[in-house]
Amino acid sequence: MSVDSLGTVLCRVDSMPEQYCVCNGKLKNKCMADGYCNLLHLTKKQLDYVESDINKNIYLNACPGSGKTEVIAVKYSYETQKWMQPYSGIAVLTFTNSAENEIRNRINSFSPNGIEYPHFVGTFTSWLHGYIANPFLSIVTLHGENGKDDTRLRIVEDDAKSDFLNAYKTKYSYGEKLNHISANQYCWDIKERKFVYTPQIPRSGKEEFDSYLSDKNYMKNDLRDTKNKFWESGFFTYEDVEILSYLLLKRNVEITRIIAKRYPLIIVDECQDLSLPQLKILSLLREQGTKVHLVGDLDQAIYEFRKIDIEDTKAFIKSNELIEMNLNENFRSNQSIVNASIKIVQGKKHIVGMRNQMTEKPLLVFLYRKNEEKDLVQLYHSILEQKGIEENNCRIIVRNNAGKDKLLGRKAGDLSDNIIEDYAHFVFLTDDESLDGFQERIKILARAIQQSYFPKSVHGNSNNLYKPEEIDTSTWINIIILIQKTIVENECVLDLSQNWEIWKKALRKCLDGVSSSYLGKADLKRLKNGIKNDLVVESFSLKNKNKTKIQIETIHGCKGMSLDSVLFVSSYSRGDNRSGAYWKDWFINQESNIDEAQRLAYVAFSRAKHLLALGIPNPVSAPITEMERKMLMDYGFEIIDEIKAQSIS
Repeated sequence: MSVDSLGTVLCRVDSMPEQYCVCNGKLKNKCMADGYCNLLHLTKKQLDYVESDINKNIYLNACPGSGKTEVIAVKYSYETQKWMQPYSGIAVLTFTNSAENEIRNRINSFSPNGIEYPHFVGTFTSWLHGYIANPFLSIVTLHGENGKDDTRLRIVEDDAKSDFLNAYKTKYSYGEKLNHISANQYCWDIKERKFVYTPQIPRSGKEEFDSYLSDKNYMKNDLRDTKNKFWESGFFTYEDVEILSYLLLKRNVEITRIIAKRYPLIIVDECQDLSLPQLKILSLLREQGTKVHLVGDLDQAIYEFRKIDIEDTKAFIKSNELIEMNLNENFRSNQSIVNASIKIVQGKKHIVGMRNQMTEKPLLVFLYRKNEEKDLVQLYHSILEQKGIEENNCRIIVRNNAGKDKLLGRKAGDLSDNIIEDYAHFVFLTDDESLDGFQERIKILARAIQQSYFPKSVHGNSNNLYKPEEIDTSTWINIIILIQKTIVENECVLDLSQNWEIWKKALRKCLDGVSSSYLGKADLKRLKNGIKNDLVVESFSLKNKNKTKIQIETIHGCKGMSLDSVLFVSSYSRGDNRSGAYWKDWFINQESNIDEAQRLAYVAFSRAKHLLALGIPNPVSAPITEMERKMLMDYGFEIIDEIKAQSIS
């Protein structure tokens, strides 16, 4: 394809002028705002995918910073402008709301009519629920039978512990830690062909669960019967919906044909996040004529806790004979950062860093000692100032929420499930002015309101703020806003320096003053044993709370971001498992296949444009060795031993 032919479709011009500022094409306003011709700006490899045959199955192997989102938007816009099928369309699927919004924004900037019927752009979950699960799943689950005509799917998260779930608990007990478990706490694993325990806490739950199922068929039947009762009542976990949708399509070829005809082309962004049931659904659709384009980077697969295995995706690509195309130009990072990133994943790919290096030393390691995290952040702040890098597009990245809590001065771990602690947690988070902080505290408050005012109600999950089924959405939002306003205006409740017993009385008095025809008296239940004399704030915060304007993100939270600089901070010790929080796990085992610890580091490293810094612990009792220093320098890192220094040459 020539750029002129692409311009004919998207810009409605016969040929592309050399100067974009004199072009009168449909994309003129976008090009003027961006300062370049968006079509002439595409590379040959990007154009190769845009012109690729939609009647072929393709895997677009796209490195970090390769502009894949822009390419998907151009591809979608180009194909839909030529589309001739009035009742069949293209589906562009991704996995998070933020990724969906980004793709939608890009498409709207290229497509004069935006996203219109018969096409779809959204998350895999919303597409699956909207076109397969909600219309057809009652065929296999029988919910809506027995005189009921309500076949809606009511999603329950696997860590939910609401009162209504007591009706869906197993007959038998599964150990002292799990006891009688509810149907939302386990699912069928189609690879292992057995039920598996799904919540992350308790962490030993999976092993205890497995041990009880090893040779007890009556318990397996118990789990099956409990699930069937759950499904027949219209309740499902996200995992249930995926597995049942796969079984539905496998057993009902006529339905699979309908979906394949409705969506003859499916483009999946971030394909490394596909679960095995999702891949099997795509395989069934492909067998009935749907063409599949997978776009992503398998080295960025970091959802092992969701049982996502990149070997499944590789097998799908091979068995379905997807044609591999490549985007290997990284427009985000300079070559030094690119080299360090690809070395993490054994350097088996050739990626070109297209960004000019703005600083002499773009790779830094800060060695810190115990309780020096505040100094570590201050040094990073000083270096950003010196190098003229704006903090608002920089992040401190940690492996998980425990690391985030440590840097923010919070106690690690989830204090819930306790209604009073949820209310206190909401108050504690009111100082966090970030968007993530706002979303987190509103979800916590909504859960507390649902549990204290509507404890027996069937309710939604965190995505719809735990809304009780009998309350309409606008009313529920107004209730949350009313209670939020009441709490934040109450000085006694905002004072977390009181002990739990006194603070609970202040909260009780505050909530009793809420006036709403929808609310009765809040049931706060009891405090946990042994904490009534403890100060509330000590349950949430550590001493020497570190406040920084630089936002702190987990690796999963920063996925997809393009940042000027990153400080990736290791946990101080390794712990009992290779979770990827400890720095040595980012680098070791380079002679064998990479595991998730390296992929996590790869994602964190590859977010940075100009400067990548690592915060690595250097305990007095076990300082890093000369061999380890040499390894870091081999990656290109400059090592700074004294983090209290305020500048670097």
